[in-house]
Amino acid sequence: MRALASLAVTVLIALALAPAAAAVPAEAFRSAPVAMDDCSGSGVHAGTDNSLGIVAEDCGGTETTPASSGSSGDGKKIDCPKVNGKTTCKFASGTWSGACFAGVIDTEPDSGHPAWKGHDDGVIVLCRSLACAERLDQNDEAHCFPGEETAYWAPVPPGTDVDFEALAQRAVESMGIEPITIGIVPEDKPDRVGIVGMPVWMWVQEPGPTTYGPGDGEATAGDVTVTATARVVRIVYDMGDGTTVTCNSPGTPYEDRYGITESPDCGHQYTKQGDPYTVTATSYWVADWQGPGDIGGTIELERTTETQVVVGEAQVITQ
Repeated sequence: MRALASLAVTVLIALALAPAAAAVPAEAFRSAPVAMDDCSGSGVHAGTDNSLGIVAEDCGGTETTPASSGSSGDGKKIDCPKVNGKTTCKFASGTWSGACFAGVIDTEPDSGHPAWKGHDDGVIVLCRSLACAERLDQNDEAHCFPGEETAYWAPVPPGTDVDFEALAQRAVESMGIEPITIGIVPEDKPDRVGIVGMPVWMWVQEPGPTTYGPGDGEATAGDVTVTATARVVRIVYDMGDGTTVTCNSPGTPYEDRYGITESPDCGHQYTKQGDPYTVTATSYWVADWQGPGDIGGTIELERTTETQVVVGEAQVITQ
C-alpha cells in the first residue's frame, strides 16, 4: 500500500493562511498585522471601529529574545521569548509560534466574511507580536499598535498536533474494505469444467461499497475530522496460466442466454488444459481524503482473493 500526496504532518498553524474576521470583541481591536515568517493571502487589520479591514500581505521576520525551547508542532525547535524579563511560550490565550503569540480569536466573524477565504471550516487565529504582549502584560488597558496584531484563517487551532495521514488511514479503515467475490465461468464447482479455447467470463459478484465502492469513511482527533471516499479503479486477474487480464469495470455477469460469446469487458481464453488453474483477483483502490481547508491527499490500497477453475480438452468421438 502506497500513500500518494503523503501529508503526515504535525501542525502548528499560527503562520497558516490568511484573511480573518468581521465583528470581534473590543479586546481584539488592537490594530494591524504582525510580520510573520510564513503566511499566504492577505492579513486582516483589527480596527478600533468594531470591524476588520483586509490589509496587504506582509510576511517578514520578527525579532525575539531566545529563551527556553518550545516546539512548532512539526518537530522543529522554537525558542520561546521573554515577556518583560520572564520566559514564556504562552501568553494572552496564545502560543508562541516563532513569530507571534497565536490563538483562536474570541468571537468569530460572520460566515460570509472574506476572512474565511471561502472556507466553512477551520478557525480565525489572532497573532499578537512580542511587543504587543509586553505592553499588555504591563497594562491590561494597553493597546497593540499597527503591525503588532493580525488575524488569519487556519485549518486547525494553533498548537494542534494532527497527523493527517494517520487520520486518513483510519478513515479508510473504517470503511471495512474487502476483497471481491470472484464471479467466473466456468464456475468453481465439482461438476463444472471449461473447454480449451472457449470464452471465460470474470466479474465482481454483487459489487458494493466495501468490495467495489464508492465507500465513505471518516476519522476524528479532537476538533479535526478527515473524510475519505474510496473506489476500485481496476481489477487485475492472474489467470494461473502465465497471463493477466486487467478489467476497468466490475465486469458483466454471465447468463445462459449469452451462449458461446466472449465477455464484452472482462474475459479470457485458455489455450491448454489445467486441472485446476488458480485464478487470483487483485482489486486496486484509490481513496481520496480531505481534512480541514485545503489539506487532503490520496491513498492507494489493494485487496486480493482467489478461486479455481478446471479446463479440459474437448473430446472428438468418431465411429
